[in-house]
Order: sequence, then structure tokens, then C-alpha cells
Amino acid sequence: MRTAVTGASGLVGVNLVRLLLQRGDVVNALVHSSRRGLEGVPVVEGDVRNFESLRAAFEGVDVVYHLAAVISLGGDSELMRSVNIEGARNVAEAARQAGAASCPARPPTCRSGSKPRPPSTDTSPVLGSARFSSPLAAELSGAVLERFL
Repeated sequence: MRTAVTGASGLVGVNLVRLLLQRGDVVNALVHSSRRGLEGVPVVEGDVRNFESLRAAFEGVDVVYHLAAVISLGGDSELMRSVNIEGARNVAEAARQAGAASCPARPPTCRSGSKPRPPSTDTSPVLGSARFSSPLAAELSGAVLERFL
């Protein structure tokens, strides 16, 4: 399967990219500036605020995982709005135009065309397989990744 991951250099993004590669996917790891944690992984430079960079990154992909976001406590609210709202709109539209299913950052919803996947009813705890400095971070990241895959 061909996949694209926005926010690929973030905590969840790096681990999702690794899991996708392990299962045999061809991955377009979309990064804005940082390649942290993606050493040896081919990356695509882009910005969720730049529609054309998304169109290029999503060309030929089957699924887009959208994880790019700006998080700030009292920071630049315009930057947060442009990345988190306008960027999400751009990702959804570029994925639609590419004919790819798009999975937003809040699993378990995955949308393909006009047939949304129903939310999961699985409430069992899920632990991540990645190594983290905090058991809580491992559990949360593992739960998020399991819902995506």
C-alpha cells in the first residue's frame, strides 16, 4: 500500500512511519522542517498550508494519515489556526483529489469517498510496542497507532 503521513517527524508520526514501513507500505513521510527520528527514511518536504506541496506528496497514495499540528500554550494563535484548521482542510481536499482515503489525527475515523468507517467500539486497553522514556507516553502512542492501523 502507498501511504502519506503528515507530521511524520512528530512523536506519533515517526512511530507510525516505522510501523507502516515494517508492514511493507511505501511511505511518503511529509515533513515541514525537522527530520528528527526519520534518519534513513525518504522524506518529502512540504507544508500543510501549501496545497500544491500536498498534491505532490499525495500523488498515487492510497491512504493519508494526517498528524501535522501546532500545539502551543499562549503562542502564536494565527499560526495554530493556519496549520490546524486551514492545513487540515488542505490535507482533506488534497487527499480527496488524489483519490486517497484520509485518516485524521483523531482516530478511529477513516474516511474514503462518501463512506465513513464507523467508530470502533473496542474499549480494551492497548499498549504500544515502541520504547519510550515514559510508560504513559508508550501507552498513549501505542493506543493511537493501533487505532490507525
